Amino acid sequence: MSLANKIADVRAQIALAQTAPSATLVAVTKTLSLAETEAAVQAGLTHLGENRLQVAEPKIKALEAYSITWHFIGPVQRNKAKKIVALFSVIHAISSWETLEAVNKEAHSQGKRPDILLEINISGETSKHGFSPQDIKLSIRRVFDYTFVNFVGYMTMAPYTTDEHIQHSVFAGLKSLADQLRDDQGVEYIQLSMGMSNDYRVALQDGATMVRIGTELFS
Repeated sequence: MSLANKIADVRAQIALAQTAPSATLVAVTKTLSLAETEAAVQAGLTHLGENRLQVAEPKIKALEAYSITWHFIGPVQRNKAKKIVALFSVIHAISSWETLEAVNKEAHSQGKRPDILLEINISGETSKHGFSPQDIKLSIRRVFDYTFVNFVGYMTMAPYTTDEHIQHSVFAGLKSLADQLRDDQGVEYIQLSMGMSNDYRVALQDGATMVRIGTELFS
């Protein structure tokens, strides 16, 4: 199947499964060469996700002529905040207030205002980064202290499993938590970044507004 057909198929799947008013396809291009990434853009992909700076930076600079929204989807290390802020418009995985402090400081110094999402570890897996639901309930209003970033919502990852009950428990759990923080603490959100190639259909049923898809498009 051609890339154009794969993109059309994934977009059709998104339209079929989504429950949010809109859902953005973030194409994960981290495994693609520069030429392959450019071909993906020419095929109509406009939101691209990368997780390694050394791979992403040359692509971003080489493809500046295109209208691309670049998403940083990997763990954010504080010592990489300067370059992440310089290169990316959307940062998906802020996993601590210390990390957000570093990103906010860099955004201020660079005159940028990236969209940021807080990563929530709904599944409780020790291998995953992010705030625990308990911690975020106690501290979420701290997000208002960071005035040089644009807080847009939350992201999470489900365990790698084919068990849809487990997937639903994680994705519905994040949606429920986000709604609770909005209703009880006045923290509005727009985006829920959840779902990848193996589970994005389930995530969309539970309210995902951004899905991060690589394998299904590019393998």
